[in-house]
Amino acid sequence: MKSKLVILLVILVMQHFTFKTVHAAQTKAHKNKENVAQEDLNPNHYFLPKNNHLRFILNKIFLSPQVLKNKTTFHAAGFQTLFFRKQTNNLRIAKHPLAPGYLFKLYLEEESVLPLQEEQVGLIRRAFIASEIRKIVQQHNLRYITVADKWIYQLPQQLGRRAQTTYILVVKDMQLVKRKKSAKMWRDKVTQAQLRELHHILGAGYASQSIVRNIPYTKSKKFACIDTEYPKQKFPLEKLKRHFSRKNKKKWKKICNGK
Repeated sequence: MKSKLVILLVILVMQHFTFKTVHAAQTKAHKNKENVAQEDLNPNHYFLPKNNHLRFILNKIFLSPQVLKNKTTFHAAGFQTLFFRKQTNNLRIAKHPLAPGYLFKLYLEEESVLPLQEEQVGLIRRAFIASEIRKIVQQHNLRYITVADKWIYQLPQQLGRRAQTTYILVVKDMQLVKRKKSAKMWRDKVTQAQLRELHHILGAGYASQSIVRNIPYTKSKKFACIDTEYPKQKFPLEKLKRHFSRKNKKKWKKICNGK
């Protein structure tokens, strides 16, 4: 009899925690849907301006309909791949000698693992999130944290994969320092004012808690938000202290506590 009661108790406890886990997951999913619903993903709001000199350069580069066909045609058009992100659905990050100071994020046709529309929405979201971070920088007059300018460039219609509208993301090169130096800056050199600005950005739900990788230090002596991939979210800000020295951990804790 006693063993049956123990088994029943165990079952009830398991059901309780299962319900809590499922409920938490559903709540998070619901919040994510709300955030996505509030996103402005109209590409017209992020198009590279018509009078921007880069538009004329890109029009020239993409005269051939084969540029984004595969790696061979891509590199033949003059692009140099800097990173190939298999974990983000084969996203390529590249530069071109005719466009110094800019980077390009895009997908090649033969490497595509997502429907074209999903790829395009992902690129537009990056531009949208960058614009939201820029608003925070301007509203709070942030001096030590910045975000890269990001625009959408629409390829000539006949070049679009499966004759559909195709975009690439144009990104201003923020001239990042080596990751080791970024880690040292966040760990030992970061100031109270810089930490407060970081709190402004992350507290608003933007950028990334992987600050060494995704909010690195730049040659212009600012930290740059380069990860604008994901929708607005709630970060566990206390966990960021792992990036800081003992002294800066205390500063961060006070800021998180509203002091």
